[in-house]
Amino acid sequence: MRLSWPGIFGSCRVPIRRAMRTPSLRSPPPPEDFAVVIGGKAVGGIGLAPGTDVGRFNAGIGCRIGASYRGVMTAAVARAAEWVFANTPIIRIFAAAYVSNPASQRVLDKAGFRFVGTMHRAFVGNGAFVDGCYYELLK
Repeated sequence: MRLSWPGIFGSCRVPIRRAMRTPSLRSPPPPEDFAVVIGGKAVGGIGLAPGTDVGRFNAGIGCRIGASYRGVMTAAVARAAEWVFANTPIIRIFAAAYVSNPASQRVLDKAGFRFVGTMHRAFVGNGAFVDGCYYELLK
């Protein structure tokens, strides 16, 4: 497995999108989308969405991976969090998972995120409101 962040698994860097400005303490870093690469093939992705204004030192993180690559996302999320804390002013990363998706909850647990609580009727899935589990990781 190789992630597209520099210095993690080789020097390959494949951002899907990257703003052309330097983050500062006054403005949030630009959104980042990175590929999870295995055997030279992008098999998943991780996205970072920094907050704005009073939440500018927070960022949401989301991830997706192909079903046949089970077990890869925990390491990818943990390394993504390391990269975020080392390369941006972000001090808190948050994530959410459907209550009905224990695999995503386990990824966050194993990557070091702390369960904060359940958000009732927080998402819409298959046309119905569903509950979500909220997680955070502090620098």
